[in-house]
Amino acid sequence: MSEVKEGPFEGHQWAEPSVDKLRVLMRHVMSNPYEAKVKGNRGRDDMVQKFTPEVVTEFVANQIEIIFDEQRRT
Repeated sequence: MSEVKEGPFEGHQWAEPSVDKLRVLMRHVMSNPYEAKVKGNRGRDDMVQKFTPEVVTEFVANQIEIIFDEQRRT
């Protein structure tokens, strides 16, 4: 982990990528294309279910509504 020194994420911790680990993983993908395809499809499905503009917009709108409701009660 390394600390971000500047920008909007200053002070946060980010993972440092490992080139050696990436090399191992990429070789595994090349040796196991069916497994990679299954994982890729699962990842895509997850992104579509959780992070499409419509899903994110609904989440943000709900959060704003909660904030407004809290403000009205005070």
